[in-house]
Amino acid sequence: MNISDVTVRYGSFTAVDGVGLEVAEGGATGLVGESGSGKSTLARAVAGLVPYRGAITGVGRVQMVFQDPYASLDPRMTVGDSVAEGVRVPRAGRAGEVARLLDLVSLPAGHAAKYPRELSGGQRQRVAVARALAARPDLLIADEITSALDVSVQGAVLNLVRELRAELGLTLLFISHDLAVVRYVCDTVAVLRHGRLVESGPVQDVIDAPRHAYTKALLDAVPRLAPR
Repeated sequence: MNISDVTVRYGSFTAVDGVGLEVAEGGATGLVGESGSGKSTLARAVAGLVPYRGAITGVGRVQMVFQDPYASLDPRMTVGDSVAEGVRVPRAGRAGEVARLLDLVSLPAGHAAKYPRELSGGQRQRVAVARALAARPDLLIADEITSALDVSVQGAVLNLVRELRAELGLTLLFISHDLAVVRYVCDTVAVLRHGRLVESGPVQDVIDAPRHAYTKALLDAVPRLAPR
C-alpha cells in the first residue's frame, strides 16, 4: 500500500498534513505518536472512514480493529452473530467458519453463543479481531487495541497479533503511542507529530538511532527497569 501526500482536514484544523508512507505487503508498520498526532486519523483515511486529499493506492480490502472492545461489539448480538456478519461463505457453512475464526483467536467454539457482557475485555478484543478477519482483509488496521485492556492481558493480545500475522501473512498497520509495543509487533515504524511525518524506517534502526528530537522524546518516555 502506498500513501501519497495525504491530508485530512476538519474545518480549519489539519489533522494529517501531507503524509507519504509505504506499507509493504505482508509487513507490519507501526504508526506512533502522542494523542492528537494524527495517527488514528490517518488510519481512518486508509480505511475509508474519513475524507482525505492525496492518494492511497494498492490497499485492497481493509478491516479495522478499534481501541475499545466494549464499544465495538453490539451488546444485543451473540459473539457468533457478530463474527458471522463479515463471513464470506454460504450460509450453510457459516457456523463452521465462525468456529474456525474463534479458534484462530484462541477462543472455544462454544463462545459463539455468548454475549459480549459475558466476556472479559481481552476476550472481547479477540472477538473483534476474529470479526475483522472474517472478511479476509488484505490489510488489518489495529488502532490502539491494547490501551483499553488491563496490563495483565495486553501481552496476550499482542502475542495473538504476532501469531496471526505469521500464520496468515497479514499486512498490518498498527497504531500505538508506545514505541516498545511497536518494536515487539512491527518491522517498520512511522513517527507522526502534529499530523506530519517526522521519521520513518526499520523499527530497530529508528529505536537504536533516532534522528528526530520528537522520536527521542518518545523513546525517553518508555519505562525502563532501574539498574540494581
